[in-house]
Amino acid sequence: MPVPVAYEPRIPTPWPMPHLEHRTAAIRALGWSQADAEWLALVCLHSGVFTRQQYRAWYHRDKHAASRFVKRLQTAGVAREHPLPQRTTPERFCHVFGRSLYRALGNENAYQRRLGSAELLWRRLLTLDCLLEYPDGEWLATSPEKAQYFLDRGYDDEDLPQRFRGNHVFRHAALNPIVASEDRIAFLFPDPGHGTNRALRYWASDHRLLWLLLREDGVEVEVIVSVRDNVAKDLYEKTLYGWTPAAFALNENERSFLQAIQEARRDPDPDDLEKWLGLEEANRIESWLLARRDGSVARIDRYTIHVADRLEDFRFDGALIA
Repeated sequence: MPVPVAYEPRIPTPWPMPHLEHRTAAIRALGWSQADAEWLALVCLHSGVFTRQQYRAWYHRDKHAASRFVKRLQTAGVAREHPLPQRTTPERFCHVFGRSLYRALGNENAYQRRLGSAELLWRRLLTLDCLLEYPDGEWLATSPEKAQYFLDRGYDDEDLPQRFRGNHVFRHAALNPIVASEDRIAFLFPDPGHGTNRALRYWASDHRLLWLLLREDGVEVEVIVSVRDNVAKDLYEKTLYGWTPAAFALNENERSFLQAIQEARRDPDPDDLEKWLGLEEANRIESWLLARRDGSVARIDRYTIHVADRLEDFRFDGALIA
């Protein structure tokens, strides 16, 4: 059964997300309206790209309003529209690259200013879509902000996800957008549609140490996976459930088994302990069952799978955008 979600979605409304309230003023100072500044801050910080449908869904506006907004961006020279790759229909996405916008947000050299593969494009669009679904969370945006958050909580730099390429270490490379509170932290994984959970497992492996430390400190760990369709949702359901305490709950026979071991150990009798192949083996079995019962063998506490209904599905085939 699915684990209850930690952050409940709500109907989008056109007011600023909490983590954007102190950032939009810098965009407004460049001459943009309040609504435009809020959207641009959101896109520049988290994705660099958006579709007209995402804009329309958030502001409850028609296609003409979306068209006018994109035209304003293009006229200002800060964005450009591109066709979605490998589509026979004319769907497009908008890439916001204007240096002035990113400079105003203190992130002039952000990777979002550059386009990459189709896979990267869809990871970005799915990230944005998930933020639109959970707008009330205190999302951490930039890589330094995410890393500093954990350092301020007392974790070491080595505790954070890092990736190795040759002799180079890319610290915090696996830190996707994160929504955090004092006792619960959710990590976002956007799936571009490869049809396999292999990338999720690699990503989780990068986070294994951090998740362990958080859970030992009494912080609930949630994973939010953002996908394009229900086929992908079904793919991830079983995997994510298998990482939660519910998947390791003891059944009736195992609970009786644990009770019998504990009774035998309270008043050790060689004959009774022989049932468990001796004291050492009894200790090993008891430790394993206790770890399962207490949830310490689980990787996460809960999960949510977000299906990006604002994005029409297409099959990723690795084609380059630019």
